Amino acid sequence: MNKNKGMSQVIADCAIGGLAALIYVGEYLGQGAIANKAFNTGSVTALMTAAIGTLLVILFSARRNPLTGPRFLSVVCYAMILEYALTLPAIKVGGAMSAFIVASLCVTFSGVILLVIGYMNWTDRLRSFMSIPALSALAFIVATTTISGQISGMNQCSESVAWPALAVASTVIAISFGIKYRLQPGTMLYRSRLFISIVIGSLVYFAWRNYAPTPALCSTVSQIHGGEIANALLGFWRWPWQKLAFLSDIQVILTLFSGSAILALLCLIDTLSAASSLASDEGQPDAMVRNELLANAWGNTVFGTLGLLPISISLSRSRTISELKPADSKIPAISHSAFLLLLIFFLIGLQWPLLDYLPKAVIAGTLVVVSVEMLDEKSVLLWRTALGASKARKALVNGLWIFLLAVSIAVLMAIGPWSKLAVTVAFLAAVIVSLTGLLLAPKQKTPNKGVFSGRLHFLNIGSHMRRWKAGEHRSIDLSMTQAIDFTAACAIRDITRAQARNTQILIGENTGKEVSEILEVLCPESLKPYRTE
Repeated sequence: MNKNKGMSQVIADCAIGGLAALIYVGEYLGQGAIANKAFNTGSVTALMTAAIGTLLVILFSARRNPLTGPRFLSVVCYAMILEYALTLPAIKVGGAMSAFIVASLCVTFSGVILLVIGYMNWTDRLRSFMSIPALSALAFIVATTTISGQISGMNQCSESVAWPALAVASTVIAISFGIKYRLQPGTMLYRSRLFISIVIGSLVYFAWRNYAPTPALCSTVSQIHGGEIANALLGFWRWPWQKLAFLSDIQVILTLFSGSAILALLCLIDTLSAASSLASDEGQPDAMVRNELLANAWGNTVFGTLGLLPISISLSRSRTISELKPADSKIPAISHSAFLLLLIFFLIGLQWPLLDYLPKAVIAGTLVVVSVEMLDEKSVLLWRTALGASKARKALVNGLWIFLLAVSIAVLMAIGPWSKLAVTVAFLAAVIVSLTGLLLAPKQKTPNKGVFSGRLHFLNIGSHMRRWKAGEHRSIDLSMTQAIDFTAACAIRDITRAQARNTQILIGENTGKEVSEILEVLCPESLKPYRTE
């Protein structure tokens, strides 16, 4: 009986990985189309980058089912490097292949930069700068960008508003959220809600197309054109080594330097923020994320020489799997990669028209669902408590202002000439404002007694947590804690939840009023008055 149950769990986990791959096929192909500036093989390289990248991160990462692959922002940057390289006089002679080599070397050198950061143990120092309001703003901006992109993409199918395509996408959204909020989490129907939504949405699409065909329905994803698997990999073995003198040109060198630095920064932000959020979801907010960065660093270093795209951990894709509650920590991610590799073989090697049965409107609706679910409970908690809580208003509202500032910057940049940098600039602005607020806050003068004495904030909570775990304490003593911010409070809340609320939070007369109030809002069930022996 147990053997049959174990086998059914493995099959279910494999299905979850395959479903995640199916959901994101449209996104991967879209990324390939963006990167397809030099050769018509971008879609193949996007799928292969996601498949091999996820397998690589599985070997390094301690997280549950981390999905890795090309990210839209990195792919846009990669495409910009290609476009700019094609305009350089030193590269025009060599044409598209020379520009492709420059972009590929930028990917490789970005990996080298990340390797230096990882092996110099700077990962957790950089990670500590990422407060939860900044990460929440990043997730919100990415989610809204994805949703608006899907809606505008569907409206391109019609001269006005593509109501039929929007109706199909809305069907997927309504069914998915209807199942989510009507059924008990963990049941088979609950775990299969995205698959059920895709199937029903596809049936609605084909029925509509059959009885009332219209361009406003949008088409299916359709077959990948122009390339074989062998031609998709434009690695170093196909580079014209005798014609690489253009790499010594000063403009090319500056392009390599700036392109590598920007790609490294984008990968660093994506990977550290995603790995930190996944670790927090698992109740380990202080967990090391160095391995995840090293995995992506090695991936970019090698992938550049293979002609693949830059990679980083995807929070939205990883959370798609975690939302479906898999039993195993690795099987869905392995299944995800295997499915993509099989898809490449069927689509390119055998020329099977499988994607002709995957409507773009259905994929758009699914991505909207995933984008909404990417907004984790901490983001919702920040908004709800900051707007409605009567206690700890100062700490919560400060976090909300950081969030709103980042979103405002992203919106303003999105409508200007620098729209492609909106997400990165907004996130960096949120980090800078968080640091500024920390530096301007009044210093607390308290005796240095206990692991959590003094002031707790996003920069030091990780080191405090590691000291606490090393001492094998059974309770979290905040009796000498004078101040705390939202990030530190959430870290303490995550620890108590991971310990099934067996870990008590001790507060006393010397505990700051703000500390007691914010914890009463976040985790009242774990608070306990401090008693001296």
